[in-house]
Amino acid sequence: MAGGLDLMDGALARLTGKVSPFGALLDSVFDRLSEAVLFVGIAIFALRDDISENRQIFFITVLLAALIFSQVVSYLRARGEGLGVFTKAGVMTRPERVVLLGVGLIVGQIEWFLLAIAVVSCFTLFQRMFTIRDMLDKAG
Repeated sequence: MAGGLDLMDGALARLTGKVSPFGALLDSVFDRLSEAVLFVGIAIFALRDDISENRQIFFITVLLAALIFSQVVSYLRARGEGLGVFTKAGVMTRPERVVLLGVGLIVGQIEWFLLAIAVVSCFTLFQRMFTIRDMLDKAG
């Protein structure tokens, strides 16, 4: 639901002609917060679920890795834009993360989906970082 609302807010702003730099800033901030809240909710589930201590440690570890790498991928996009280069390079962007989290929750194997998000987000982090570096080098 939050993803759908996120898509609608920008479209509504463009439709009504109320697009603003502050609106773009708010959109980015709330994107990061909504994603973090989703991860926190999953962490609370892991801590309250009746699972072994080892599985719980694994669950929280991959969850934190997925959260950290996801946030850094998003940060790189924003930082690149601040440096004058615009890219969405990488295979694991926010829509992919949200879809994978949803599927993982539906099939009941969320920790494995979190592991996939963490690994591919780490790859995306480097992919995006080096893309930005190359763009900055070309810009002079």
